Amino acid sequence: GQRLLVLNSTWNPEGLFGSGGTDLLPALLPRLAAELPADSYRLAAVLHPNIWYGHGPGQIRAWLDRARRSGLALIDPVRHWRQALLAADAV
Repeated sequence: GQRLLVLNSTWNPEGLFGSGGTDLLPALLPRLAAELPADSYRLAAVLHPNIWYGHGPGQIRAWLDRARRSGLALIDPVRHWRQALLAADAV
């Protein structure tokens, strides 16, 4: 079976998706999605609800379009984050 890797980002300028940092998550997710063997790994991201609220779903999906096309699953941060964390092999 596949291993599920979940990346989680808090809402903070220095967070993985923050403007005060290096915007690591938008750069890392496409790379992970492209480099991990698709038959062995699934990649999911849980972004803090305020990231979605502050930028809007359309902008988030646009920023992560390449990663999503490579198999990234964006997890609903209000309804489904618990299930993703419980199912994860690594966070």
